[in-house]
Amino acid sequence: IAEDIAEITDDYPINDNQIAENVDNNNKLAETYSVTAEGVEGNFSYEIIDDNYVKITKYNGTDENVAVPDTIAGYNVMAIGPRSFEECSSILSISFPSTLTYIGVYAFAKCTALTRADLPETVTEIEGGAFGGCTNLEHFKYPMSWKKAGGEIFDGCLKLTSVEIPEGITKIPDNAFSGSYGLLSIALPSTLTEIGVKSFDKCSNLSEVKFNDKISVIGDAAFGACSSLVTIILPDTVSKIGWRAFGECKNLISAFIPANAAYIDSAAFADCPALTIYCPNHSHAAIYAIDNGIPAVFNTDERIITADTVLNYVNSKYTTNFSSV
Repeated sequence: IAEDIAEITDDYPINDNQIAENVDNNNKLAETYSVTAEGVEGNFSYEIIDDNYVKITKYNGTDENVAVPDTIAGYNVMAIGPRSFEECSSILSISFPSTLTYIGVYAFAKCTALTRADLPETVTEIEGGAFGGCTNLEHFKYPMSWKKAGGEIFDGCLKLTSVEIPEGITKIPDNAFSGSYGLLSIALPSTLTEIGVKSFDKCSNLSEVKFNDKISVIGDAAFGACSSLVTIILPDTVSKIGWRAFGECKNLISAFIPANAAYIDSAAFADCPALTIYCPNHSHAAIYAIDNGIPAVFNTDERIITADTVLNYVNSKYTTNFSSV
């Protein structure tokens, strides 16, 4: 871990072009606007946007505990601009206004003393690398209104080992936790129905995901390259497993897939060399396993594993040449 921290401190951002691309694709608040005035109030440099709201462009102080104001120059503070708090290594905590909706690219990158990011429920967009390299960040409060995310938001946050996703959330945004290799486990709320594209992509230390009983869609590369995942148990509600949803999960040994999974992309489990699929006989998952040469264990209850449920050529309507079963 010490080596990882040193690498982040020296080389962060790791892939500026990739994050910039994610920002362009996923964040729209700053696409087209007009700066009608700018100034400094207290420790904050700011711009007034479209004569409507304030975007903070730079924090100029050295305080340990920072309170971002609700208003500046009579306008609501709705945006924290790109790199505005970058490398503010003295900051231990930040309180945010209830007016905030937008956090720009690398906004808090390498705030190495920051331990908490308690965002207000009003935040809808968080751009790429916003908290990247915050090596002491331990807690992130998930905003209820969060809809859009850049990539690698928590890249290098080695102490952010778990995230509580609140009840009421129905979809995790695309890219939300991609590259969060400090994450060890995730518990999904009972209200969640969709996991977005690359939501947990490259979370290489993520070893446990607790799926709820309402999940329907697992997006493309949602758990791609999560090399610490060993077992996944998908609930009966899952109907779609996207392109490389679990691709390159090198240590994934068992995947329990329900009969209701009507769509499984041909590359959903690509590059999972240790995988065995457990699923009901005559199911889409069974056909997928056969078509892709993946060892399979069949049973009407996919969570029951016994020796006599292994695919056999006499009782199954499918035939194949599994050499490893």
